[in-house]
Amino acid sequence: MQLLTFNAGSSSYKLSGFEITTAAEQTDPVWQVQIDWKTDRAATLTQPGQPVQMLDSSDRRAWLEIALETLPDRSAIAAVVHRVVHGGQQQAPAVVTPELKATIAAAANLAPLHNPLNLAGIEQMEQLFGLAMPQIAVFDTAFHQQMPVAAAIYGGPYHWWEQGYRRYGFHGISHQYLAERCAQLSDRSLSNLQLVTAHLGNGCSLAAIRNGHSVDTSMGFSPLEGLVMGSRSGTVDPGLLLHLLQQPDCSPSQLSTVLNQQSGLLGLSGRSNDVRALAIAADAGDQRSQLALAAFTHSLRRHLGAMLASLTRLDALVFAGGIGENYRALWPAVCEHFAGMPIRLDPEAMAVAGDRRISTPDSAITVWVIHSREDWQMVQLALPLLRSPQSFN
Repeated sequence: MQLLTFNAGSSSYKLSGFEITTAAEQTDPVWQVQIDWKTDRAATLTQPGQPVQMLDSSDRRAWLEIALETLPDRSAIAAVVHRVVHGGQQQAPAVVTPELKATIAAAANLAPLHNPLNLAGIEQMEQLFGLAMPQIAVFDTAFHQQMPVAAAIYGGPYHWWEQGYRRYGFHGISHQYLAERCAQLSDRSLSNLQLVTAHLGNGCSLAAIRNGHSVDTSMGFSPLEGLVMGSRSGTVDPGLLLHLLQQPDCSPSQLSTVLNQQSGLLGLSGRSNDVRALAIAADAGDQRSQLALAAFTHSLRRHLGAMLASLTRLDALVFAGGIGENYRALWPAVCEHFAGMPIRLDPEAMAVAGDRRISTPDSAITVWVIHSREDWQMVQLALPLLRSPQSFN
């Protein structure tokens, strides 16, 4: 059986194909492709080991069709598994039906930048594979739904909670994978581990994970809360936002654009949301790039401290995501600020690639760098449904 995973985002489509056997071991995709668009009419199609293709079209469905033409055997696909950012009240993995599509659409008011794109990806696959192809939705908010109410509730009137205005948390598929992978690499039971996982990419979030369950996370009602990110502001005093909305040149729509697309590393540096570019500029003496990286690092340390308050101890810290895996200057900058916790990093381990422990054996806390395999986690979440005949009745 072959499964296709589809992660539809605002600036990219990421697809992976997996050959599923009875063995439980993690496997690499048998096929991968990624579409990144720079403008409405220009995109690139990237496959491992293949030249990058330039695409010229405003039709995202057409880009997707071009990508699927590279499948070795399209007829072998048994189901498509979709990452959906927000499930509203639906959190368990579910077979896509008209009713579930309506639920995803209704949750778009909770994730306006993501759910419409996720739903569009589902509908595009319906057009390309036909309605008979089983499709499964897995939700990025699901892993955080067991957070204690005290961690999930906002300090507003109680009817906010009754109306669903709460901290949902995001990147749950990634955080769940990182916790399980950390337990595997540590040769320890996940039910006896207390971790902080750091998913650091263009979007960034932390999760405090105790005995396999998320007990706190940095993102909240939307993916905007928490850390300073690539182009998102992270947490901002609501009083400042109210003040800005009272200005004659600031509408809610304009403020949303500023907070989501013109802030964070990009807004602070005035240069880029890419840490690699900022590190080069900072080394060359650009003060705003230096400031952006310093603010990002401080925000990470600050929110990491908040995660520790939800744990009784810290067994391991996990870095993941494009920044977390590759911005090596970040690791010592974060770890050296653990007051009273002597964390020692191993320079030799830091210099190599792959999933690895970068702390020394005598370090008070184990530090890992792990490549987040959201596509594989999506498969694992979907398999019980696909193996249950009742799921499609």
